[in-house]
Amino acid sequence: LRGFLRRSADEGRAVLVASRALSEVERAADSVVVIGGGRLVGQASLGELARDADAAIRVRTVQIDELTVALTQAGARVERVAPDTLRVLGATSDDVGVVARQAGVAVRGLWQETTEPEEAVLELLRDPTLEDAQ
Repeated sequence: LRGFLRRSADEGRAVLVASRALSEVERAADSVVVIGGGRLVGQASLGELARDADAAIRVRTVQIDELTVALTQAGARVERVAPDTLRVLGATSDDVGVVARQAGVAVRGLWQETTEPEEAVLELLRDPTLEDAQ
């Protein structure tokens, strides 16, 4: 089936396949559309979807409460994932570092999460506005 789909696309034909097997889709498709709640919520290659997903920053500190307050006040969404680690959305690693420094919080680790295509699609489908459409 993959060969048939690839040949058809190479001949300039549009091919529409509905699948949840993203590893297969990634091998066979040039671009994908993600539909949730009856609406188009994403369109790109799977790699682009993963790259453009809402990137999360992880930050380790012993001053977790102080950093949570500072990041929340700065407009970031913060989730505690371990006793000394936060997952931060809506901020870059530079933003997190600046907020931590301004709050006088010592940071022990700061890194960006990598997003797999499956996670990117799930993140698109977790959009709270989709729940209203259902």
